Amino acid sequence: MKKLLVFAIVLMLLATVLKANLGPIELAIILIVAVPLAWLVARRVGTKPR
Repeated sequence: MKKLLVFAIVLMLLATVLKANLGPIELAIILIVAVPLAWLVARRVGTKPR
């Protein structure tokens, strides 16, 4: 749970940094790509490494 929270905070910071350089359309595209990617990474982190 903590890893997921940290990951979400990092994503939010990344989004704010990108918001300064990109328009709302670019930001929306990045979010659409980042959300499923973050979900996949969270699932990988959630499972025990072998």
